[in-house]
Amino acid sequence: MAKDTRSTILTAAAAVLVKNPGATLAEIGSEAGVGRTTLHRYFPKRDDLLRALILASLRDIDDATADLADADQDAAARLLTVLEVLVPLGDRCHFLWLSPRAYEHEEAAAHYQRQLQQMEALADDLKREGWLGDDVPTRWFVAAMDSLIYTAWYDVENGYLAKREAPRLVHRTLLGQLGPKRADARTLATPSPGVPR
Repeated sequence: MAKDTRSTILTAAAAVLVKNPGATLAEIGSEAGVGRTTLHRYFPKRDDLLRALILASLRDIDDATADLADADQDAAARLLTVLEVLVPLGDRCHFLWLSPRAYEHEEAAAHYQRQLQQMEALADDLKREGWLGDDVPTRWFVAAMDSLIYTAWYDVENGYLAKREAPRLVHRTLLGQLGPKRADARTLATPSPGVPR
């Protein structure tokens, strides 16, 4: 039961803090449905809660992506598999991206570096296989993916997007817009005769 309460508080904290990084413990407790005494029993100070949420989020992402690196798929299929497990964790991913103190803790920094290397390796594979433009900086791809994962999570949470469709839309947006430059790019940018600008 204690573990469930702690997990409930952390889940609520991620949902609240990703929308309002300055949210108080009282606001987080209200979202979690627990009183002040219960909240302070698990997390005496706000910093304790933030540290726990950072580590829990990184571990959740690690757990979700642990078996993906060796999947017997091409890079584009692996990207979709990654998105299918990360979009439901969109609030956690974005919270980490927004948190300036997320990687001060040694364990958190190790988790982060491992995850960053995993995503950069995937980007390199996408380039090698021709899915991603060689001119796209890897860091830009990772940042774009993070932003789209959060947007997809947010739209699913708010009923604007079907849960099953969200990862596919992120996948399509990433590879459609960041894919190799096409020889006909100028043609697409130039209106046909008679088409108003």
